[in-house]
Amino acid sequence: MTSDVDLARKKLVVVGNGNVGKTSLLYAFKDNRFCQDYVPTLFEGNTHVIDVDNKRIELLLIDTAGQEEYARIIIIPDVKFDY
Repeated sequence: MTSDVDLARKKLVVVGNGNVGKTSLLYAFKDNRFCQDYVPTLFEGNTHVIDVDNKRIELLLIDTAGQEEYARIIIIPDVKFDY
């Protein structure tokens, strides 16, 4: 069993226009199900543990509601991204 110390913790923020499927994408990733009906952002911060290259990673999945103010996140030069 992996201890909390062994977990790498990362945040995954999904941004984009409204009504394009951000929430459905996160549900499909986390719960392996697709949300057929449009319901404005009910997926709030949830965690999901994945294995990548034999390492456990805890992802904090953050959904946004498609508001224009979130567009500023992707143009801020000081934001650091992991690729």
